[in-house]
Amino acid sequence: MLSTKLHAQYDGIKVLANGKNFTVNPTEIYLFQSELQTNKILSFERVLLACHITTFKHDEKNPFPSNELLASQFKKSVRAIAAGVSDILKTGLFINEKGKYGTDKRKNTYNITPFLNLLGVFVEHFREGKAYDFKELYNGVIKGVLKAEKGKIEEKVEAPKLEELPEAITEALNAVENEEHRTILEKEIRRNMNRLDEETLIYYIDRIQEKFDSSKGTFASASYTFYKAANNGDIEKHKQMDAERYKRNTGNSKGRKEIEPEFLKEQKEAEKEYRKECPIAQRERQAHNAEVDRIVSEGLQKAYVEETGLDVEADNGFPYMTWKMNLMMELPEGAKEEVGSSEIAIYNRIYPNSVQSHRKIV
Repeated sequence: MLSTKLHAQYDGIKVLANGKNFTVNPTEIYLFQSELQTNKILSFERVLLACHITTFKHDEKNPFPSNELLASQFKKSVRAIAAGVSDILKTGLFINEKGKYGTDKRKNTYNITPFLNLLGVFVEHFREGKAYDFKELYNGVIKGVLKAEKGKIEEKVEAPKLEELPEAITEALNAVENEEHRTILEKEIRRNMNRLDEETLIYYIDRIQEKFDSSKGTFASASYTFYKAANNGDIEKHKQMDAERYKRNTGNSKGRKEIEPEFLKEQKEAEKEYRKECPIAQRERQAHNAEVDRIVSEGLQKAYVEETGLDVEADNGFPYMTWKMNLMMELPEGAKEEVGSSEIAIYNRIYPNSVQSHRKIV
């Protein structure tokens, strides 16, 4: 796999852009080599040899390539390489520290700190646009007067370890087949662990998957909304509400009976009454109810934004609709019929000093 940057830099040539056998050098390295040669500190061949030896430094240890290896790479004799290394050592840019690693106390290892310091000091002056005499920089480094500024190693901050979830919650999450959904649910569970009990946390894993509608928003927004509105004891409350709903729909009749929805009954009754109403009263009632609907709509949107900090149209309005749905489920029986709609009933609970109601046909 080629690095995108190296691919562009080396024109897509595989062997140059595959990121293997690379060493990082400042772009001024070639100017530095020229200065070493121009100021007669090292010959061109010795500059190349010195720079090549530095590529064997891979950590804090001294590089220690053998003369035999260098001779084979440069296609020179071992004697010629030994002479070249000797000339580099005479400049003081390399320091021979024999037998520093391993059991062979005769093996050469090269402390290249002076060489790197001179390179660093040169690059500092060049990049800052300072006037310099390269020979003076060299003498200052060799005498220990000049040193390149050292940077600090960026400490890697380890991410805090997540608290282990209770076994029952882990089992419930593992049962979620969609990996992305499982990750989102775990995030919301951890966010609400100090507020909700274990039973409620597990209950909403199934409830969210059951109620989620992808056409109305993302799974993440649905999970956030459901858990934010959740309270301990919701399981029992939802059971009671389901039982009451079932009782209203079935009554005490025996055998199968087609159930007419409540809203359809209300609609039919309203149509009957509508026909009895005079035109003037009809227009006044319609205008009044339209104004009430506007006030209620604006009031609920304002309350939602203040409570959640979210926009009502975020995620196609799904979190806002879920918020209203949860409030509707908390309405006492008959609240909707008293004022004309569930939204008005919710509004009146939020704004008790500004009670609204649809005007009915008298």
